[in-house]
Amino acid sequence: MTVYIASLFLPYTVHFEVEASKVSRLNADDIVEPVEIDGVGSPSRVGSPSDSDYEESTVSILKSLAINNSTSSLPLEDLDAASISSVGEISQTTQQFSPTSQKQPTTTPSRPSLVSSAHVSVQDFFFNNPNSTRLSLASPSLDETQVLSESGYFGSTSTDKLHRSSSGLQLSGSVGSTGSAYVKPRSRLRNPPPPTTVSELQPRPLLEHSWSTRSLGSSSMGRALLARRSMNPPGSSRQRSPFGSNDTGFEGDGDTSVMMSASEGESSVSSELKPLSGQKADDQLDRYFADKTGSRKVVPFGGFSKDYKALLEDQNNVFATAPWKVVRYERGNGSLRNAVRRATISGDLQDVKWVGTPGMPSDLVPQATRDAISTKLRAEYRSDAIYVDDDVFEGHYDRYCKQVLWPILHYQLPEQQKANAFVRGSWRDYEKVNQQFADRIVERYKRGDVVWVHDYHLMLVPGMVRKKLPAAKIGFFLHVSFPSSEVFRCVAQRNQILEGMLGADCIGMQTDEFVAHFFQSCNRLLLADFDDHGVRYGNRTISVTHNPVGIDAAALHTVLNSDVVNNWRGLVRDRWPQKTLIVSRDKLDRIRGVKEKLLAYERFLKENPEYMEHTLLLLICIPGRAAAGERLENEILTIVERINSRTDNIASDRPVVVLNQDLQFEQYLALLSEAGLFIVSTLHEGMNLTCHEYVEASAEDHSPLILSEFVGSAAVLSSGALLTNPYNIEQVADAIKECIQMSAEERERRWKAMHAAVLRHDSLHWIKEAMDDLNDAYSRNTSQLSGDVRQLTWSDLDYALQKSNFPTREPAGGFSRLFVINLLNITTSVEIQGTTINPVQQRLVDAILNNLTADPSNAVYLLSHSTRSDMGMRCRSFSDVGLLAENGGYVRLCDESDFIPLVKAKELEWMAAVVETMRSWSERIPGSYVEVESCMVRFHTEGSHDIDPDHRDKLVGELMSHINELYGHDWYLHASITQRVLVVQKADTVQRALQYILDQNEKKGQFKFVMAAGGSSSTDEEVYNFFKEQQEQFNNNVLTVKIGKPRQSSGAEFKLQGMNELLIALSRIQ
Repeated sequence: MTVYIASLFLPYTVHFEVEASKVSRLNADDIVEPVEIDGVGSPSRVGSPSDSDYEESTVSILKSLAINNSTSSLPLEDLDAASISSVGEISQTTQQFSPTSQKQPTTTPSRPSLVSSAHVSVQDFFFNNPNSTRLSLASPSLDETQVLSESGYFGSTSTDKLHRSSSGLQLSGSVGSTGSAYVKPRSRLRNPPPPTTVSELQPRPLLEHSWSTRSLGSSSMGRALLARRSMNPPGSSRQRSPFGSNDTGFEGDGDTSVMMSASEGESSVSSELKPLSGQKADDQLDRYFADKTGSRKVVPFGGFSKDYKALLEDQNNVFATAPWKVVRYERGNGSLRNAVRRATISGDLQDVKWVGTPGMPSDLVPQATRDAISTKLRAEYRSDAIYVDDDVFEGHYDRYCKQVLWPILHYQLPEQQKANAFVRGSWRDYEKVNQQFADRIVERYKRGDVVWVHDYHLMLVPGMVRKKLPAAKIGFFLHVSFPSSEVFRCVAQRNQILEGMLGADCIGMQTDEFVAHFFQSCNRLLLADFDDHGVRYGNRTISVTHNPVGIDAAALHTVLNSDVVNNWRGLVRDRWPQKTLIVSRDKLDRIRGVKEKLLAYERFLKENPEYMEHTLLLLICIPGRAAAGERLENEILTIVERINSRTDNIASDRPVVVLNQDLQFEQYLALLSEAGLFIVSTLHEGMNLTCHEYVEASAEDHSPLILSEFVGSAAVLSSGALLTNPYNIEQVADAIKECIQMSAEERERRWKAMHAAVLRHDSLHWIKEAMDDLNDAYSRNTSQLSGDVRQLTWSDLDYALQKSNFPTREPAGGFSRLFVINLLNITTSVEIQGTTINPVQQRLVDAILNNLTADPSNAVYLLSHSTRSDMGMRCRSFSDVGLLAENGGYVRLCDESDFIPLVKAKELEWMAAVVETMRSWSERIPGSYVEVESCMVRFHTEGSHDIDPDHRDKLVGELMSHINELYGHDWYLHASITQRVLVVQKADTVQRALQYILDQNEKKGQFKFVMAAGGSSSTDEEVYNFFKEQQEQFNNNVLTVKIGKPRQSSGAEFKLQGMNELLIALSRIQ
């Protein structure tokens, strides 16, 4: 048995090695993209911190060792490329750039970055220590590096020896030397435009509107062209405008050429020069694209700049000849990879194979190279690579996943409606990628294998695989949050996504709150039923469970105890010996609540100015693929400057320090270990494993944690963390003060509770629970016997209706079709977080039943064990509906308003003895009580919570057996259980009621069609058997339908999954 784990990105990718001297030209030609390679002792971060919502790879910011004055004067953009000196020596790395290397032109506009007095480089942050004149960091030994790699939490980037192609590109230096550099293919789509909104679309005559286009003018494309022209290095030939000599893309009174400053090595554009704008730019762009494509169509989003087909056919294509090697891929779902790694080591997963993309643009890679890479990944890394066209991946990932799904799943409704062309195009790409994954899984699948699909990138895959493999065991786990139905319904393709997920046997969520949201979305959008076993849809029961993912605490502690982390901790302690560090690590977007966190800290300092000199808020802001937006960055910048301006001593450290870069993992763990407080203020999130890592890192100081109540981790760490509403600024500010002033005893108590929760919900536990849930769900779906009740099809219903010849009411006023429905017994409910939810949409029930009774041929009766008054209140919105109260003890005919009693007073002598017996039992079941009605007695246990449920059910079962054995024969009684209520009445009560209805209608007409629907109670079975025995009276035109998954044999002929399927069936009756 093989477990196929489908994730968008494989755990591995491929880097190509080329001569360092060729990198600049290849980069300028948009062919390759340089790759950062960490030096020895700088393992890459591939553990759980790189979760599914961290798309950008973690770059090692400090490339080597450092001293106080090494490169702190370098600007931020140069720091990434610098080789930092260590105690007078220059550390050699395998980077392809040095601090003095020529910057390469790029056509990608840079996003705005936080630039303020609080924004410091990591170099300044760690090493510009006013308390010390000389700091050094010992480089880890090779043994230490091996320990880090073997810990499994993260490891060395390189995992493979160099693979040389048959052509064998000759290198000027050895592998990893300064004479070579590692690169990856560059995507063809270098300048994708911003998301198009409805307000930006303008009609374009003479063009087909199946393609999208954007104005050059002041748009990002126009600025990109201007930037590309102005960034040519001195002495280089200016690139010819793609629009021709007469169509420069700019207009103005001055010279349109680029002005080069030889002394400064910079370029500038004449002040008279400006980009074309408006219709003039649109017309020019249309002419260019039409000429380029040879048609009147406009190219898709992103455009093109080179003839890539010719490049692929070129024998000198670098990707056809360059050596390559497999390396660990730093993006993707690190928590999943950690969990799978640990489960394979422990033996809980025996045979695992990954299915995903190799994490690199592939259009420029020749097919022969792709095949070689795929073969190696399958043979040595148990990974099946899927190559997606660059433009398709762009539409799938950057557009649909990140601009449509991601915001909605995190309760971020778009401020502007996306253009229909944008959504439709990106949705088609989303479908294509999902279909590629499904086809590959179907191709590899063998009977008995398990398919486990992960996250919102692949929501359609379970349904696609189910269509081809109906008997396959399929699981799906959503690592992010799932919003309420009111939010999720804003997705245009909502039904397709839900149906795709429901192709799985088991769907896993992070919390029970997300499960409730999923239940309600399926019910309201697909009319699917749900109960404690899951969602009932398409004649299947899909289990939906909550199982929070965790971290590998044992592997993390190996890293925490390493010399590398301890050395970094020493630097942090020396840098701020008297400070309480408040640490936070977030992506720079609105979902993370960075602005709300800053406002709370500002309020804390305003109300407690004595802490101004003793606390420091360190914001680690990670730039993401989806830009936060200039507006949010400006808001954050304003708050940071406002807080830092409050200090009276300009020589002291600022209260807020912003690192607009991610840290190396060892540095980050050192900060966690030395932090006095950690704040997670995310507005909505699935799980935040960063706070789990913080709990383990703070084992010495037992530092407290402030955690947003809207994060999935809140359900796991609620016993120790201070849960806050991030929107409540005052509450978070008070929590900061409480944490700083917290006693050592309380800190230890809270930490121990969180530590126990982290160990209990670790990554191995998550894998085991997920596999157990999937196996149980699959067994339930395949355990039905061949002789079981068969599903009612619409053809069965249509045939029965045709057989009745659709008669109309006869002159005497009789009915020709009879419907008996036990509504209460078929209404399921689920209790989640103390709240009971059910799949009943009352307005839909009212509309369908009223439409049914509007036909004068139909007699509709509702059956229940409720009293006459209760049924009258519940059914007051129904017109002309007959009622069978107390399971038929009282009958109200369809065309009458009064109840008729069918049980005589002398038949109720048994009630006193039964009531006495029940009351003696109630003393043994706390919270239970006895209710006496006109012709029945009920024993309620719904409110009994102070007793073990199994013990309670055992006592109720004993009571039912006792009554049936003691009173059943003498008084012809029958006791049964309906929704935790024990009901006792005359055994033939419901048969009397049904016979009474038939007798009353026989005086006026004849029933030619009967449909009886109910649940699994003994009363329902009596109804099924009654009509089964008398079906000849109705010309054998009887449909007895059992609602819900049968747990035992039944007298019903057909079944339906739930009440909503029944309502759909009733709506077909006209």
